[in-house]
Amino acid sequence: MFTPKNYQEVIRGYKLRRNILLLLNTFLVLAIILIFMWSFSPGVTERLFVISYPVYLFPVVLITEFAILSRVLSGPVMFLLLSWKGRRVDPSKPEEVFGKYRSAEILEMVRELEKKMDVGYVRHVFVYEGNMSNAMTTDIILLKPYRSSMIVLTSSLVETLNRDELMAALGHEMAHLKRNDVFYNNAVIGPSLMLIWIILILIQNLPEHLNAEPVIASLLVLLPLSVITRPIAKSMARYSEYAADFLSAEANGLLPMANALIKIGQRDDTILGIYYTLQKRYRLDAGVLSGGEFRKELEESLKGVIDPDKAEEITRELVRNYGGSERKRRGELPLLKPKILDWREFDSHIKDYSLDYVELGQLVEALKRGPHLRLFRHVSSSYTFSVFGSHPRFKERIIFLWDAFSKNEEERIYTVMVSRSAAPSPSSDVYVCPFCQVKFRLVPTADGPDEVVCPNCGLKGEV
Repeated sequence: MFTPKNYQEVIRGYKLRRNILLLLNTFLVLAIILIFMWSFSPGVTERLFVISYPVYLFPVVLITEFAILSRVLSGPVMFLLLSWKGRRVDPSKPEEVFGKYRSAEILEMVRELEKKMDVGYVRHVFVYEGNMSNAMTTDIILLKPYRSSMIVLTSSLVETLNRDELMAALGHEMAHLKRNDVFYNNAVIGPSLMLIWIILILIQNLPEHLNAEPVIASLLVLLPLSVITRPIAKSMARYSEYAADFLSAEANGLLPMANALIKIGQRDDTILGIYYTLQKRYRLDAGVLSGGEFRKELEESLKGVIDPDKAEEITRELVRNYGGSERKRRGELPLLKPKILDWREFDSHIKDYSLDYVELGQLVEALKRGPHLRLFRHVSSSYTFSVFGSHPRFKERIIFLWDAFSKNEEERIYTVMVSRSAAPSPSSDVYVCPFCQVKFRLVPTADGPDEVVCPNCGLKGEV
């Protein structure tokens, strides 16, 4: 799969696909209007199809309106549902706890990112219960003077990521808002859906005695065009994901964004692996897996878990509690068995499930050497036919971020606070961490630590 090298390449690819889709959809809408106008013109009445009759016109108009309104009203409807079922991060309840964070801490991150990224219309943040790590955003009101947007986080995401990584995830969603990705996605998908639904209604209700070949033929010619727009729209959505990753990494740093992607991928892969093992290997009944008691116990067991070894213990415990007979395992065919590159092997320094700059570089280098390698076993399967997927693989996103930022990181000089007594003289010199080779300059302060701590890998010591 093609992976862009830099942000300029992403923007060019995104704009090209967006403009093609807008052009195609404009043509589709105009063509539909012209065909409808022609079908009502004098002399054509006897060979009209069902839209000539009000009884058949009504469902066509109804479904067309639904196609448009469902895109326009998706934000307000989601807001109402989350207000009912989700948990709002309420400014009036600063001590309310969401996973590892208080309400005030999450809102502080949002306000800090609004200043960094020049996005001043995030009015609401919601957290809803979910084992999979995910975040999404949408506009409640799109009109500029009154624009109001919301960000939605799953409880799993809030529990799994540290502060810097959570800020990177929030920054990714804010980048979508800043770029108006939600609006453009609706604009390019709506007309093609509308055309497909209209054609299906007309063909379904077409009376046999009406000679409507010219009109139907015209619409059927447009149908493949509307179908073609789907993979282009998916491709455009993938470029928008790359762009959002870049803008978030630009505001928060390469490492928080890359580590957030790795942790999200590992967490989801672990959970999918548990379900897959219980279903395929232990033949646990689907009714049990979807039951409220099972899901509640699984959710409690999985809090903050991203380690596959810990997942094995959880799986065995669930089998003991809910039964299930182990199926005789068959080996996978060598050609079909995915080759997984365990990213944890590169977490060599602190073993904290976060890669520093050197470790991330080693991981990316290994991924580039083996294009067939996957980062995750179960999550990757949902991206097998990635030409039709709206998200790039985690592997591709991490490689893109590294290619886009690694040169800047090499030239970057960090600032490290240190106590005046521990600061050498002169303190303006640039130092290099002996482990990760990151450069930093010391800033003496009254309340700084006595030891120098590397801002990248966390190595402590004296200068």
